[in-house]
Amino acid sequence: MGTIVIVAVVSVGLLSAAEPLGVYICNYGKISESSLARAKAETDAVFLSSGVRIVWRDCDESALARDGLRWFLLRLRSDKPPATAGRSSLDDMGRAFMTADGAGYIADAYFKAIQDHARRYQGDAGRILGQVMAHELGHLLLGPGHSRNSIMRAQWTLGELTGLHQRWMKFDQLQRETIQRNVRAAGDSK
Repeated sequence: MGTIVIVAVVSVGLLSAAEPLGVYICNYGKISESSLARAKAETDAVFLSSGVRIVWRDCDESALARDGLRWFLLRLRSDKPPATAGRSSLDDMGRAFMTADGAGYIADAYFKAIQDHARRYQGDAGRILGQVMAHELGHLLLGPGHSRNSIMRAQWTLGELTGLHQRWMKFDQLQRETIQRNVRAAGDSK
């Protein structure tokens, strides 16, 4: 019983120490609430391991927040993007929209392609959606480019899907530091 209390206290401490990051989520693809809940939990887990706590808001909330947080817009779509990459490429499952200098605040996740990937590798589409969301938000915070040994990989195969389910696919140390610095900079500018 004491272990459970310690874990709860440590979890609350991590949440309160984490830098907040705002994400408006637009569920244009009418993804089920249960899949969306699993997706948010996965995205939360990836970012909490980097010291960042996501503040979720629905896209239909009337006014944009003016609270000093860095806010992004994440659109969940039911269509597939044009075929531009290989079968397991994240370009097929999501896309971050950035300028030439790497700035941007909008990303898409394509649920049909995610479902196809989940079927191919016998994974959970809601959890994979959450990892794709984390990857695309990562691009918005880190800029373009991929890395070999983190959630920012360009392609996910069966090995990476196993890592997603075991939650070892995270941002690497340099990415975590960059993400924290970029999220903190938005809060410092208020």
